[in-house]
Amino acid sequence: MEENNKKKKGLLVLIIVIIAVIIVAGVYIGWSVYQHKAQQDEYELLLEDVVNAEYDEREGEAAEIPDDVYVDDVIDFDKLQSYNEELIAWIKVPNTVIDYPVARHESVTDQTYYLSHNMYKEVAFAGCIYMELANNIDFNDNNTILYGHNMKNDTMFGELHNFEDEEFFEENEYFYIYTPGHVKKYQIFAAYQNDNTNLNEAYTFDDEDSYADYIKTLSTIRSMNALTRDVELTTDNKIVTLSTCVAGNHNYRYLVQGVLVEDVETD
Repeated sequence: MEENNKKKKGLLVLIIVIIAVIIVAGVYIGWSVYQHKAQQDEYELLLEDVVNAEYDEREGEAAEIPDDVYVDDVIDFDKLQSYNEELIAWIKVPNTVIDYPVARHESVTDQTYYLSHNMYKEVAFAGCIYMELANNIDFNDNNTILYGHNMKNDTMFGELHNFEDEEFFEENEYFYIYTPGHVKKYQIFAAYQNDNTNLNEAYTFDDEDSYADYIKTLSTIRSMNALTRDVELTTDNKIVTLSTCVAGNHNYRYLVQGVLVEDVETD
């Protein structure tokens, strides 16, 4: 009898231990799930803030340009690239503050690097004007696309939106791209809102048929909602597309496009 009582007590203790283990394990699993959900919610909120900031007007300051890089409309590219070897060009849009170096990040896996890094590769909300690896640094592609933030203080590409004003569009016809050994002049032929399609992914611009299709698409867009100049485009033309965000509308970009009209070699 006594031995049976001992067995029952031992079994009861074992059951209690098992139940305790199950409760502890359940609490641990429940806490882990809660923590994971809380972290996921926090991440999604942060991501939402980042996405909204990326496509809305952003706050922040553009990086200070060194005095020894740009003197009397001459770019010292050796000096410029001593600050960052990925600075491959310079863009100037007269009668705006757009007068900046252009970067191209060499990492295939991080083509938006310069959305969050300035010309010195420092983390910065204003970022840096940049092109993707899909484009060549000599600007000899059929369509070279440059990206820049729409800043609340109108720096970076914020003042591209000046071209929404018809009078400003009519009075400002050209922008300039400086590369080592060249100054390229572009005549602005269109300025308009477009959807957020990545043009380098949607078209193969080095293929003549694909480029011809894009030019046809441009004709349609320009007839609908664009400020335009009477410029005839063919597959022989080289164009540059300047792209920035549209405040409050994540699905659209504001584009200003120019066609190469002059390429001057420099010393």
